Amino acid sequence: MLNIHGLLAPGGRGLLLLAVLVLVVAVGQAKAQAQYTEGVLYSFCSAANCADGVGPEGLIFDSKGNLYGSTGSGTSQDSCPVGCTVIYELSPPAAVGGSWTERVLYPAGGGSLIFDSKGNLYGVGGGVANAGGAVFELSPPSSGSGTWTETVLYSFCSLANCADGYAPRSVIFDSKGNLYGVTQTGGYTSGTVCHDVDIGGCGVVFELSPPSSGSGPWTETVLYSFTGSSDGAEPLVGLILDSQGNLYGATSNGGNESDASICGESSGCGVVFELSPPSAGTSSWTETVLYTFGGGSEGGPGGASGLIFDPSGNLYGTTFYGGNTTYCGGLGCGVVFELSQPSSGSGPWTETVLYSFTDGNDGGQPASGVISDSKGNLYGTTTVYGGLGNGAAFELSPPSGASGAWTESVLYAFSQGSDGFVPDAGLIFDSTGNLYGTTTDGGNLTAACDYAGCGVVFELSPVRPATPATLSAIAH
Repeated sequence: MLNIHGLLAPGGRGLLLLAVLVLVVAVGQAKAQAQYTEGVLYSFCSAANCADGVGPEGLIFDSKGNLYGSTGSGTSQDSCPVGCTVIYELSPPAAVGGSWTERVLYPAGGGSLIFDSKGNLYGVGGGVANAGGAVFELSPPSSGSGTWTETVLYSFCSLANCADGYAPRSVIFDSKGNLYGVTQTGGYTSGTVCHDVDIGGCGVVFELSPPSSGSGPWTETVLYSFTGSSDGAEPLVGLILDSQGNLYGATSNGGNESDASICGESSGCGVVFELSPPSAGTSSWTETVLYTFGGGSEGGPGGASGLIFDPSGNLYGTTFYGGNTTYCGGLGCGVVFELSQPSSGSGPWTETVLYSFTDGNDGGQPASGVISDSKGNLYGTTTVYGGLGNGAAFELSPPSGASGAWTESVLYAFSQGSDGFVPDAGLIFDSTGNLYGTTTDGGNLTAACDYAGCGVVFELSPVRPATPATLSAIAH
């Protein structure tokens, strides 16, 4: 609270003016500091032969504040040195200001990870037996130190023509311990070969069920095979689950084939879909297309990345292209969108574009989805910024009233140097509001990654404005 005692005494008018100026500066600083500072927690390829990994992907926390992730899947490096694909743990320093410590848990990985209630990690990686990809479990050592143990739960392309799927993307759990996920291709349907792959089929949604005995192979069930038509094709992002057991996801193309010329894709711009479990007396899951992207201002091609729900049941996500087609070679630089349920309870969902990127100082081409805080603000990353491939982290804030435009703020713009660049994975929060993520490039600028860097794990911390001095202190 301001103390102006004595400032109106003779000679005090100048002090009052000074105090007002100080107050104005303090308010101005508070607005200017509505941004984040970056700290690099770890730079990859810092070990011999890059045995610590190259090209990190998304992160998860455990209950103790350790970070876990994988590296190497889809790395853009021309020649990947030994150790590109690993699963790692990153532990915080014992004292403030110290270094985080990386430990390689297993020398193979790729894709996002999840925990079960016992501390085991689950993810997807290279196929062991059939080169079609696999879902694995990684179990910690019983003693707390030592080697983690990998168990392959299922290897894909185990059925004729890869009818079980090929190239899994990620998995999630239901409340009964079953795993659900998608494969990019496979699920062979006679005469259906998606345009940009050699494997028949346009992808599947699958379920993996644990053995009833507690040990042994898991059982895969294909819940749905995409046809590449109006139902979508080639899902590239993971699924989410609602409280009724319905699955939601998105495909990278398929949908409306008449939009192919707009999208640059032969079968459409992608769809958002819902997959509902069998009703009484039936055995098949039912796919419902909630929204079909048409390119242009509404988003696409490439479909949606990483969906989330809000408390009202609306879906949020991003597209890599689409939006304002003045930018990014006429395809648009991507959008953040909301999909709202129909008021009647059935029918297509309604898309609202919350923000269209321009590849200027707002960034562009988001390759991952968004996360939300308790106030409804959305956070994500873009792979480009200011016309360069360095990328940015952004916040999107809803309008204060019932209508109006959402406001985008760039929290941090990467510099193509030791701070990392090309953040193509999403962000996560810690309990105090700091954001964490990865970049596929930048960091340790060594020859191993063509001097572009092998990627970093970073933390973004909000800048807290300093407490302004009171006027009574200035008067004294």
